[in-house]
Amino acid sequence: MGDDGKRVNEGDKDKVRSHVRVELAMPVGIVSGALGQAAGKVYTTTDISPSGFYIKTDLKVDNGTRLFAKYVLPSGRRGMRSGSVVRCDGKGIAVCFDSVDPLIMEEFGYSDKNR
Repeated sequence: MGDDGKRVNEGDKDKVRSHVRVELAMPVGIVSGALGQAAGKVYTTTDISPSGFYIKTDLKVDNGTRLFAKYVLPSGRRGMRSGSVVRCDGKGIAVCFDSVDPLIMEEFGYSDKNR
């Protein structure tokens, strides 16, 4: 398997490595959800993948907390995803999206063909 986050040939099938993260300080705003105190504020990511991102914040959040977040990709394209907090470690929160994000897949060269 390659480390570039692109399709990897495993036998006769191409697989998508959507779990590969890209280190990126990207602005992300929490729009709504159970994090009422965070709504409307802009935070920064440390890494992203089509499956989720890690937001730098000192908020204390329980695993499973639902949120909706808006983001701006380096190309200027904007997206919005819903997801759940899967980890809170005092430096930030890891968010897993409800579904794979097609904008992030396009932006960073992932392919969803043959999935």
